[in-house]
Order: sequence, then structure tokens, then C-alpha cells
Amino acid sequence: MMKRTDLHLVKIITAAGHDPSDITDAVWAAGYRKTGFTTEQVIEMAVNQTADTVLNGFPVDTLPKTLDDLSQYHLNGIIFEAKWEGTPAAVANAVLVNGYKKECEK
Repeated sequence: MMKRTDLHLVKIITAAGHDPSDITDAVWAAGYRKTGFTTEQVIEMAVNQTADTVLNGFPVDTLPKTLDDLSQYHLNGIIFEAKWEGTPAAVANAVLVNGYKKECEK
């Protein structure tokens, strides 16, 4: 089933510009989250982020400390890949297809 485009998310992505990290920060700040990662997914994300941190010579304090850190890193990877397609709508669709959605107000 095809989801309708989330126009709010497209606007957030458009306003954030072209840098995948800026887009990730904007989407994250707007409350888009994914829950329900499997244990295997959490381990894979932790290993990948740790490897990226070490291989790129980033400071140790950038290593993930929480599931939110891992989830935001995962979201950044999705956005980085989707940026190759270019359009904000394509990026928004990739975010949604990968299970990220706007959290309800608590």
C-alpha cells in the first residue's frame, strides 16, 4: 500500500537545505522517530556507527550512548542515500518507508 506524501515532512526537508546532516537534524527536531528496532538492528547500528567514528577519526564522545543516538545515525544514513535521488519528496518517502514517523504529543 502506497502511503500518501507527508507534505509537512517535505516542507521540513526543503527548508533544511541540501546537507544531509542539516536535513537529519531538522527531521529529528520535528519529532520523527522510529521505535521497535530488533536487537540485531541495534547491534548492527552500534557496530556501524562505532566503525564510522573510528575510521573517520571523530572524537570518542561522538560514539552512540543511547538508542536515540543510534536511531538518529540510522536516519542520517537513510537521508544521505535518499539525497542521491534529489527531491525533498523522495527523501521524505525514504524516511517514512523506513519506519520513521511523527511521534504523537505526549
